[in-house]
Amino acid sequence: MTDNIHFKIKGAYQHDAIENGICFQRSWHSLKYQKALQLLELNENDTVLDAACGSGVLTGMMAEKYKCRVVGADFSTAAIEFCKRQYIHTNLEFITLDLTDKYFGEDAFSKIVMLEIVEHLQPDATTKILKNIYTYLQPGGKLIISTPNKNSLWPVIELMLDTLGLTPKMKNEQHVQLYTKKTLRTVLLQHGFKVNLIESSHFLAPWLSFFGLKAAEKIHSLEQKIKIFPGSLLFAIVEKE
Repeated sequence: MTDNIHFKIKGAYQHDAIENGICFQRSWHSLKYQKALQLLELNENDTVLDAACGSGVLTGMMAEKYKCRVVGADFSTAAIEFCKRQYIHTNLEFITLDLTDKYFGEDAFSKIVMLEIVEHLQPDATTKILKNIYTYLQPGGKLIISTPNKNSLWPVIELMLDTLGLTPKMKNEQHVQLYTKKTLRTVLLQHGFKVNLIESSHFLAPWLSFFGLKAAEKIHSLEQKIKIFPGSLLFAIVEKE
């Protein structure tokens, strides 16, 4: 996978974004993790893989809150070293792993989450990773994927963030492939998954977070009920039949 990802970010990137980032970064990641947890519907009997876990914020939340067995995997040695220092639970394990390499056994996990990674990948890496994830997921198991929404305000937002230098540069450096609902569905179906739902999130809520995270959460909740405008982040809920 490292041949398909050319950017470098700090091992603690997502953790620092939530703790010390600008308000938009904090709310973007916080709302993303809230949404993922809602869709995963975890219980203590689950075995969960956080694929491309980054600095492990969601990984640690799942292990602490739901008491299920959680494995966080990422190709970044710096990220995994940070995770091992930051989150210590008996039901939690972190592994340095190139996700294009097959590592876990068949049907190893009841649920898998992969947030904001496919946009970083060239098509060949996406194919290898989704084939592996299909193998790892138990029949009837759930996979949650998030990625920026090409059919939304995201391309404009990405350009603005790159121009102002508010985040590590994304276009053509971090992000090499943006998806629509249609193209994301097509890729998932091609790899054998049953697509239950693809919906968008993060329309106005993250950008109004200068009023505070609580206000952003209320707006986010309202947007999830109304669903009129396309949000900047896609969430796919899929199963292995």
